[in-house]
Order: sequence, then C-alpha cells, then structure tokens
Amino acid sequence: MIYTFRVLVVVTVLTTICSCSDEFYSERDYPRLLTLPIENISEEGVVFNAEFVRRGNEEILEYGFVYATIENPRVTHHNRVTKTENIESERFSMTGQSALIPGEKYYVRAYAKTEGYLVYGVNVSFQSIGGPGPKIESFTPKIGTWKDTLIISGSNFSYRYIENELSLGDVELRPFMANDSIIMAVIPAVANAPEVKVKLSVVGNPTVASESFQYLVPSVDSIEPLQFSKGDIVKIYGQNFHHIEEYVEVMLNQQNCEVISTTSKSVTFRAEESSKAINQLKVISAGMTSSYGF
Repeated sequence: MIYTFRVLVVVTVLTTICSCSDEFYSERDYPRLLTLPIENISEEGVVFNAEFVRRGNEEILEYGFVYATIENPRVTHHNRVTKTENIESERFSMTGQSALIPGEKYYVRAYAKTEGYLVYGVNVSFQSIGGPGPKIESFTPKIGTWKDTLIISGSNFSYRYIENELSLGDVELRPFMANDSIIMAVIPAVANAPEVKVKLSVVGNPTVASESFQYLVPSVDSIEPLQFSKGDIVKIYGQNFHHIEEYVEVMLNQQNCEVISTTSKSVTFRAEESSKAINQLKVISAGMTSSYGF
C-alpha cells in the first residue's frame, strides 16, 4: 500500500512541483524522465530512447522501457526491456524485440524504480513491423513427469503469459512465470508420448527446442509376495513411480486394483483376486506403462 501511494504521489506532485521551494524539493526528490522519439524501426526490433530530467536523491534500482498496444503500459502487466544496475549517464537507449506484432501500433514509456518510487515518462507511439522470433536455448529437466516444473531459457519471450504458447508435443502447458528470457510451467497430468518436442510460439512466431523432452517411464523389478489371496496387500518394487497415488494405476490380470501408497521406488496395492500360476501385472504411472509377468 505504501509503495502504491508513493507512485500516485509522484503523478500528483508532478503537476505542482514547480511551485515548491528548494528545501521542500530536496526532501521529497525523485527521478523524472522523458521518453524520447523512437529510432531504427526494423524487423530486428525498435530502439527506444529516454533521458533523465532529474535524477533525484535515491539510487536508481531499475530502469528501462515498457511497451504495449494500449496507452500507459505498466511494468506489472506488459512487455519491457530493463536494466538493474545504477545508471550513470543522463540518456539511455535499449532495443525492444520481444512479442512485437507486425502492423500493430504500440505505445512505449520510459520508467525508473528507486526504493520508494516507480516513475514513468510520457507515451511515445510507433508502428511495429515485427521483431525476431523466440529462441529456445535450453530447458530443464530433460526427463520428467506430471507436476514437475519445466523451465525454458532463451530469448524474445513475452512477459505476458498469454502470449507464450508452450506445449510438449500436442499437450499444452500454461506458464505461471515468464519474462523475455525465461518461461516456467507445470507439466499437466495429461497422457502423452514417451518422448516429445518442446514447442513455443510467441505472438504467432513458432520455435522448437533442438532436444526432446522425455517422460519418466516406470519399471517393475520385483513383487512381494509372489503368492497371495484376494484382499491381500502386495508391494511392487521398481523405479520411476509417481509419488502421487491418483497418478498411479495397478492392473492384475486385467483387474484394476486399489493403490494404497506410492513412492518413486515402490507401489503398494490391494489384490482384487488371488494370484494364479501365471500372472500379468501392469503399472501405469503418469500415463506411462510398465508390464511384469510372474
């Protein structure tokens, strides 16, 4: 609340600051900056320019430009280019490249943050002719399962989650964090192929990671006991089982069994029928299947 109030105070005080005394001004000094005309609009992006009218008496913690297809874009909602070191010069320039749609009219504002204030310059408009598309440089993990967090690193991503269309194969992922170089999303509980491509499209510009993502495939090593009656508790030992019970299924001789507990290396279930001379066990973990005969 205090931070928001100070932002509002900046906007209000700008209209009356000229009438303030030098003593009052020095006590409540904050940066003021001016958004300058655009330069070099090309398919590689747009060069933004700004200058500080007054630096203020607080350290500049972050500064840059924020842009959108609406007036008065905000750093909390829209795409931006930014630097976090304290600036020494009065004028600065940066190139905006991410999520620029050809033919769209954009508005850009310079901005600066201090410990107590967030201030903006005036709007300057420009007509976009697009920008370079996104590029995936790496992702982690390379092997994972449902509910893992996938982290994509690269360039020319969008700060706006909705503009980053991310998928594993044909399964859509919804980012919960994004900026121009990192996207984070949770892998959904949706059945998929064991190995899939990581795909990303930003405002219609697609890209595909050079490496594929692999889902963890379970494997069964043993079962105890080997002989049991209907209703007995049986334990499966192996690898890569999901730790969430609802994501694990056990079938014994084509009969679904109740899963009691799971870890990455074991699954405990209740037998729906007595063991036979020859049995077929199937474990489905996070959409991936492993079969075991005994």
